[in-house]
Amino acid sequence: MNMFPAMLSQMQQLSNQVTEVKLLVNELASLEENTWSILYGVERVEDKLRDKEMEEKVTLLLLWLSPLQPQKRHDDVRSKRYEETGGWFLNSPKFDTWRQVDGEDQARDSAKNIFACYGIPGAGKSVMSSLVIDNLLDESFTRKDIYVMYLYCDYRDRLQQNVENMVGELLRQAIIALRNGLYDTDDILDSLFQLQIRGKLDISVAINHLMRCIAKFKKSYVCIDALDKSKDEVRKIFLLSLGQMLGGLSGPMLRIFLTGRPQVEPAVQHNLGLTSPITG
Repeated sequence: MNMFPAMLSQMQQLSNQVTEVKLLVNELASLEENTWSILYGVERVEDKLRDKEMEEKVTLLLLWLSPLQPQKRHDDVRSKRYEETGGWFLNSPKFDTWRQVDGEDQARDSAKNIFACYGIPGAGKSVMSSLVIDNLLDESFTRKDIYVMYLYCDYRDRLQQNVENMVGELLRQAIIALRNGLYDTDDILDSLFQLQIRGKLDISVAINHLMRCIAKFKKSYVCIDALDKSKDEVRKIFLLSLGQMLGGLSGPMLRIFLTGRPQVEPAVQHNLGLTSPITG
């Protein structure tokens, strides 16, 4: 009997079975690939939802830190400033000394980190403040290791200009700067979220977090305009807070520019613990 046709038939059946197995394997592989794609897509959606939720939490936190809006006041003052205003001041040796003070100078005399401008009403102090702020902001835009905080004191906003809101506003600006510079802020935010739940910003805790923010930068500037327009007790505690930061930071990390009427000069020197700040 010729067995060849039977063997050929068996081989054909076996080949068909192998083909079916291959197709099944391919289908399983495709299904697995699709499953992983679906799972990856789900993870991406979850990540985006978490990111969105975090951004919403951070936005609410920043609003909670302070209701003050110095940017509006800054834009208003800047809009009234003539183009060539104050060039002489930015190029003056005193201003350059303040900006360029190094670590050794600060260690010998921390007063060199403070530039105070005193003048009578209408002398243009706020215009000068806006000029200094813009000049420093230009530097910070090109260097992510530098950042600028600022406040404008205003008689019309005295109810909101308490120490908590003023320190909170500086902290708010610092957190925004850190996040824009892609610095890690998770630990600071987590702590502040807990404070937010309790409903009140503790000044000492806020100052501590502000110092932690400042320490992440090579150099930081704080500009305060029209100190005389703040309440006496608020001004005293706020200046003491700035003095605490100056004393608690190592190296030339923090520099302060401030303006006010001449009568606030004794309070500035006393509460900041200074003998001879740079004045202009």
